Amino acid sequence: MFSICTLISDRRKYGDLLASLAKHGFVNEVDEILSIDNIGPNCVDAYRAILDFSTRGTGKYLLIVHQDVIFNQPRQALVDAIEKTIRRDPLAAVFGVAGTGMAPFRGSGHFFQGEV
Repeated sequence: MFSICTLISDRRKYGDLLASLAKHGFVNEVDEILSIDNIGPNCVDAYRAILDFSTRGTGKYLLIVHQDVIFNQPRQALVDAIEKTIRRDPLAAVFGVAGTGMAPFRGSGHFFQGEV
């Protein structure tokens, strides 16, 4: 269902991401994890990375995530949020998650088509 895609420039941060994916059920038979190693002499920009991921990804949903993202909710929470959005707007195509540690905006949330 999900192709989870990351451009890697820091192996420790990427390892933390992978651990959070495993903890919350994204490592399974129906999801895939794709990455591009961007460490050392490798230099792939985000545009080319997204083109690559969109070509290689086989999931219904392509998740482009920064390597420092930590998933903190079960996989089903994301499935439910997507399904809820699609029920409200069957043409919805782009979803996002935002978060920050900066006060006073500390926290995270979901956004879709201009609504938080």
